[in-house]
Amino acid sequence: MKVKRRVFVIILFMGLTVSFSFALRSRADDFNFTGRNADILRRAVAFEKEGKTTDAVAEYRLYLKKNEDVVPVYFYLGNLYWDSGYKDKALETFKEAEQACPT
Repeated sequence: MKVKRRVFVIILFMGLTVSFSFALRSRADDFNFTGRNADILRRAVAFEKEGKTTDAVAEYRLYLKKNEDVVPVYFYLGNLYWDSGYKDKALETFKEAEQACPT
């Protein structure tokens, strides 16, 4: 990927994160997770609501290990990192979303 495009994508993801952080998190709370490994996502959201960031991150990562192609979960995890002050990890997670996203 060319440098200009990579910079554009990073800026885009950062803008989305800042602009829609609350909206994406709210949607995660409202989803009725079903399907493969949905119990893992429910636990992740519950941990996040309880302020148990480390446990929430572990559950999101476990889910993504089993379901690498579910792009919205990368955003939930990236937003959790961002809101917790781990901006570098958030950006890495958004890059993972880009790689998981079908083109």
